Amino acid sequence: MMGAQMVTLRHARGFTLIELMIAGLLGLILTAGLIQIFVGTAQTTKVQAAVSDVQDKGRLAMEFLTREIENAGFVDDTLLPGGFSTLPVNVDFAVTADGDTDTLQIQYVGTVDCTGAVINGVITNTFDVVNGELRCNGQPLVDGVDGFQALYGVDSDNDGFVDQYMTATRVVATGSQTRVHSVRISLLISTLNNVFPRTTAQTFQLLDAPAVSFNDRRLRRQFTTTVVLQNRP
Repeated sequence: MMGAQMVTLRHARGFTLIELMIAGLLGLILTAGLIQIFVGTAQTTKVQAAVSDVQDKGRLAMEFLTREIENAGFVDDTLLPGGFSTLPVNVDFAVTADGDTDTLQIQYVGTVDCTGAVINGVITNTFDVVNGELRCNGQPLVDGVDGFQALYGVDSDNDGFVDQYMTATRVVATGSQTRVHSVRISLLISTLNNVFPRTTAQTFQLLDAPAVSFNDRRLRRQFTTTVVLQNRP
């Protein structure tokens, strides 16, 4: 007679409904966390790209304006029209009709103006803002420009040092055109598209102009520099 075999039965135990619900909830929490991290990373990348774009546009505009202001009054004797020994005017003091942004006009003797046109004589480059673009003689240079202001450093007591910065209107009113030693310029550059996830209040003041406020999702940066007139008569 064969020996009796003992069989041990074990009952398999599954997950209860509560355990499944808890596991599902934990999975949702983990997924939500990962999505939040992804969204946050994407937003950070978007902001960084926008900052880089605005910085590049601001740097380009300021470098161009700086170079032009430094050229103001430059004379190449081989190109100077007959009868001239110097330029009668190298920086024109004018503002736009609406007063929101300034107009800056630079004169010097050279071969090519800011549009690429061959002049071979007295060049007049006029900078202004039209439809959000910084333009030179009508040629767009940089877009996303919300403001452009200029002040003029005046040596009022003829000691060789700038005493005060004046608006173009005041320079003309006080007859200080020949005493201008430098030009201070300020630009406000913005992104063309929305960057922030929600509307953000921003306030900027360009030089002596009234502060301007924005309440949107665009990123903005202000750029300011002072340029010495190197070719004063």
